[in-house]
Amino acid sequence: MEVMIARIRRKEFGNGGEVMTENKETSLPGNGNVMEYQPDYFVDRKGELDLVRNMLTGHEKAGSRVILVEGERGMGKTWLALHLHRTVLTKSERVKSLLVLMVPPSWAKSSEREYCVPSLENADLKQTLQELLRWMAEGLGVQLPHEPALEEISDRILRHVEGDEFTRYWLLLDSVYECRWEFVELLENVFLMRFMALPNAYLWASGRGRPYPWKIPETSRAVVSSLALFNEDSLRDQLNKFMRVAEKELENRVKWVAELGKGIPLLSQTLVQTQTKEEGLKKAVALLLEVIPESRREHLRRVLERLSVLDGFREEEMAYLLEKDGQKVPLDEVRRIRDELLRVSLVRWEKSKFVMDQPLQEILQEYMKACNPEEWERLNQCMIDYYEDLRDKPAFKNYQKYLDEKILFYREAMGKEQKSNPTSAVHSPS
Repeated sequence: MEVMIARIRRKEFGNGGEVMTENKETSLPGNGNVMEYQPDYFVDRKGELDLVRNMLTGHEKAGSRVILVEGERGMGKTWLALHLHRTVLTKSERVKSLLVLMVPPSWAKSSEREYCVPSLENADLKQTLQELLRWMAEGLGVQLPHEPALEEISDRILRHVEGDEFTRYWLLLDSVYECRWEFVELLENVFLMRFMALPNAYLWASGRGRPYPWKIPETSRAVVSSLALFNEDSLRDQLNKFMRVAEKELENRVKWVAELGKGIPLLSQTLVQTQTKEEGLKKAVALLLEVIPESRREHLRRVLERLSVLDGFREEEMAYLLEKDGQKVPLDEVRRIRDELLRVSLVRWEKSKFVMDQPLQEILQEYMKACNPEEWERLNQCMIDYYEDLRDKPAFKNYQKYLDEKILFYREAMGKEQKSNPTSAVHSPS
């Protein structure tokens, strides 16, 4: 499917979202929200590409053969994996690569070049792994007997790699942390442990959220890279490749896409397809929440909209904000919701509190302020009332400074106070 992107000349981008469009159009392959990988549109990530090139040339100082890439939703991990697999590694002599999309995006499909792991919910993990290893064997030209057992497929692939000692074999695993960990552990035990024991084997893996606890010894020397947000130069390069517009138009476009997209490549790609702020924010939120199972997406979206006002939270704050018509949410329901959000890596435990994935929280905040300002103000007022109530209780006498700063934080969010710069860190009462 193709997404038609109009070249847009920005006249005004405010609440009205007025724009002028030219007739010239650029065709981008995608699914309406997300563009499929195209090498001509790949931007930046020089540091991550150099890590691979250094290993290919033997210049990696620590002698590592493992690269772990981390980044939040929308930072471009899958595009980076595809770029390495299809563009960088294919140009290297005596290198073979296999790419496995552990949690594939909606537009991806299995092919000779990449393998998309099917949904692992209620799946037979051994059968799923057997299908994956069969694909690997076929891609490497490994002959298999009729109806081989799982371990036999693994053995034959490993013997093939070991016997081709002058070829470097790269296995790229995208979205490992988000994948069902029992499946990753099975892959480790059946194949990866022995694969990485071979001197000509290399592993590149990416993920977001809580890191998978690898058992492979070689991962102890892994080179770990965290993907950075796009700066304005990278964003300008990205939009220029998408739009091919005049410099003045490009600069105008860069400003508001940078403001809304927060330097997140996937959001920038989405926003460039929209013509108003409201439309862009709605698409961006929908895109970031695609990791939630569809049956629960709308409910958890409403939960996340409420939680987006918080600068970190525990179960008590969750229960307070999720109250409806004065009815408290049972603690077991709060914990079930919390666990769902942890499972899809949209929240994590950090410094004694739960925090939301930063790109998602910032986009939700912008969305609430632009598209539902009354609810945004109501939620912030709820938190002001919550902390004012705590401040009046004798048990919180020693936490007055902390509570005052929390109240000020939510007043500032409502635009009712001038923003302050606290001079000292204050710890939450436990």
